[in-house]
Amino acid sequence: MLTVSEDQQITQVIHQQTQALITGDRDQLTRLIAPDAQFTHITGARQSRDDWLQQIKRGRMAYLASQEEELTVTRTGTTAQVVSRQQLTARIYGFQQTWPLESHTTLAKRHGQWLITASSAKLY
Repeated sequence: MLTVSEDQQITQVIHQQTQALITGDRDQLTRLIAPDAQFTHITGARQSRDDWLQQIKRGRMAYLASQEEELTVTRTGTTAQVVSRQQLTARIYGFQQTWPLESHTTLAKRHGQWLITASSAKLY
């Protein structure tokens, strides 16, 4: 029987989030992201999960493509930090561009499942 390591599970959640962003699968995003999660965008603006998902639903934020360049997982017990770098193509408030994005994502293991609890992004 093949077992998946904790780090592989965490990486899978990050990849599933990226795929769900690109396909616009808000249901999947809701499953992957904790209800109390907070996001900090490259502008410094903070958003709750539900507010962010509403922006996606309204078409104000559309994620079109992602090319991962680097991903590092650091885990301590039931908490993990993921630092990733990617070229992210998105249309944000009508402006489309490819951004070199570095994300710092925190995950927590709740009820046996890794969930995203916070994420911040900056350009690199």
